[in-house]
Parts: sequence; structure tokens; C-alpha cells
Amino acid sequence: MNKIKLNLNTIELKVLSNHLELLNRSISPYRQIKVMQSVLLPLLQRLINKVINIKLSNQKKCITLSYHEAHYLEIYLKDISPEEINLYNANVILIIRNELNQKLA
Repeated sequence: MNKIKLNLNTIELKVLSNHLELLNRSISPYRQIKVMQSVLLPLLQRLINKVINIKLSNQKKCITLSYHEAHYLEIYLKDISPEEINLYNANVILIIRNELNQKLA
């Protein structure tokens, strides 16, 4: 499978990692959620390391995802309700989700 590359600035990285941290706190009896967690939690760790290592600049950073990481990340981002988060974060999530969708197609 092909690798999926996302170019995200530091603010987008922080928004994405903040929302993925919610997945780390949830406990679910459903197998699909457990599989999603097992795929996305290592990705969360990589994102946190990237956020820590970069300065507060609006510089784009490239994140390489495997196909299944990109697939589950898109599914997870689709489940985030825009009403639950502020407008800016909802737009950032929408931009990332749209870019993933285009690259997965």
C-alpha cells in the first residue's frame, strides 16, 4: 500500500493531537473502536513528539501515514461533531479530513 503524506502546520498538529488524545481516554467494548485505538495511539505518540520538537511557527511539517492509519484517522475525524468543538478547530478537522479523503481515493 502507498504511504499517505500530510502537510500540517503546527497549529493543525496541535488541534489533531488534542482530539486524538480523547481516543486515548476512552474505553470501549466494541472491536472496531479497539482496532481504531490500536492503530491511532502510536500515531498520537508520533504527533505529540512532533509538536514538542517544533517551534511555534506556522511552518508546514510532513507527516507520513500508512494506508490503514490514514483510513482510521479519517473515520475518527468523521465522528467528531462540529457542535462539540469550537469553530476554528472544526474547520481544521474538516480540512484534514478532506485532504485525507482525497489522498485515500
